Amino acid sequence: MTQTVTRYPSTSLPSAIDFAAYEDICPGAARDILDMAKQHQTHLQTMERAEFWSEIFGKSLAVPILISFISAVVYLSAHDHEWVAGTLFTSGSALIGSVAYFFDRQKQPAPKDNKEQNRAHRKRRR
Repeated sequence: MTQTVTRYPSTSLPSAIDFAAYEDICPGAARDILDMAKQHQTHLQTMERAEFWSEIFGKSLAVPILISFISAVVYLSAHDHEWVAGTLFTSGSALIGSVAYFFDRQKQPAPKDNKEQNRAHRKRRR
């Protein structure tokens, strides 16, 4: 009778046993793995911070642009340029809608973690 033990790590770092094995095979490998994990974490935090501030910046620019757009349409309508105001409103609304759709589409949530699917994927790779 044989028993098979399968481990599924919950983190991206190897276990302590695996670290020791890496260090036995290639001295310094465990330190390299930890350094790589730290660099990856720093990169993720930097990218998340940049995404946050770019979203704030984009929203802070959108409000004055929208107010200017509406003001131009109202001004043109009030000064006997209804056809220009109508054209500006129609084309501007389409442009704003297209740009908003493009940026919203890029922010789709990541798929949820499916443990069974991940296990099946790991078994196929072996």
